[in-house]
Amino acid sequence: MRMAHGGLLSAIDQDSDQVRIISEVPSGQASNCVCAACRGVLVARKGRLRTHHFAHKASTTESLTHCQETALHNTAKRLVAYHLDTLHIRAKHLNRPTRQFVLPEQTILSFGARLTPENRALTLTEGEIEPSLGALTDFRPDAVVKTEELGKVYVEIHVSHPVPTDKRDVYRQLGLWVLELNLSECEPDRVGLTELKHLVEAEASRHWLSWHVPEYIQRKLAAHDEEVRRHDERQSALFLEDLKKPIPADWRAALQVMVAMFGLGVDPELNYRKPQKLSEVSRGC
Repeated sequence: MRMAHGGLLSAIDQDSDQVRIISEVPSGQASNCVCAACRGVLVARKGRLRTHHFAHKASTTESLTHCQETALHNTAKRLVAYHLDTLHIRAKHLNRPTRQFVLPEQTILSFGARLTPENRALTLTEGEIEPSLGALTDFRPDAVVKTEELGKVYVEIHVSHPVPTDKRDVYRQLGLWVLELNLSECEPDRVGLTELKHLVEAEASRHWLSWHVPEYIQRKLAAHDEEVRRHDERQSALFLEDLKKPIPADWRAALQVMVAMFGLGVDPELNYRKPQKLSEVSRGC
């Protein structure tokens, strides 16, 4: 089912000034909601023929596209914070010589299964919309969720504009886990609440804007780097020892054959001398 043209999936409760999605309110004007973009009064349409949605009670001077994009953005934020049990993510790979560390680390894996970036999911225990990051910055992420695997994970929703560079840089300076979900290709008239929930939970593209390497992983990385350093030192010492050894007799004989065949211009004692002409080498054979 499709929504009517201009339909919205979320609105603002006039009493609490909080976002409400269509599944959280009664039908009709009893929803007591207004549009987040134009503040026009909305009616909750929850019939049988179309996807449930809010509609403007009267015509609005605001662009319907803007109203729908704002509602889509708000709906996604509320779904993340209050309506999801899991959130699929892109694994973060930390590459080291001979080994790759993956965050979050694999914990339980059923026999024969393979945990990949595409099916890796976080378990959500609670959430909040637009949390404060304290006195360190005025920036507010779209949502934050508490997860069993990574602790706090902040979420940004990309509908019409991706997260700006200065905001992303602050997240990285603070060492936060921040995941951006890309809903820019969603058509508000064509996506219902169920479809949007699937997109937000797992199907929409997503990537890390910022990440934090836990202390225990930092210790593993340091231990691995030290092991690689010691291995390299051992290999270098063995190589230098090999250089000090005399050339074996069979190698010296092989070198003499190469000198005779290709005119390398070195004698069997490996001392450089004037290159021979090919004709002289041939006569010598």
